[in-house]
Amino acid sequence: MERLLKYTYAPLILLFIFFLYGGCSSGGGSTDLLCDRQEMENRFAQTDCIAEELVTGCSNITCDGADISVGNFDEKCTVVDCKTLECDDIIINSGEPVLMQGFLTQLVINETSSLPAGIFVVDEIESPFECVYIAIN
Repeated sequence: MERLLKYTYAPLILLFIFFLYGGCSSGGGSTDLLCDRQEMENRFAQTDCIAEELVTGCSNITCDGADISVGNFDEKCTVVDCKTLECDDIIINSGEPVLMQGFLTQLVINETSSLPAGIFVVDEIESPFECVYIAIN
């Protein structure tokens, strides 16, 4: 009887593991890449295209300037070239937050933080920004 149970549950366990794996890799699970600070710095140090790394790289990063910010680049931003992103949801916070379309341009790696910096261009307004690491627990 014990042997029968062993062979009955083994395929069910394998099937359960398969569904778990399939759910994570097929978009059903989270596709966010969470990095520690050192990994994020290394990825930016090794990239040839800062804009592409912001979109496809570590998701625990945000870029902020004076009353302007953007984060979660993968779903809301498109690579124009390696130093420019076009983003749909740039947050303008002058009183109540407003979402606007705009650009992150002149992307460079800040020598002090080892993370991107550049210029926001939103509705003909230009504002410098720096990206910051969001700590993971």
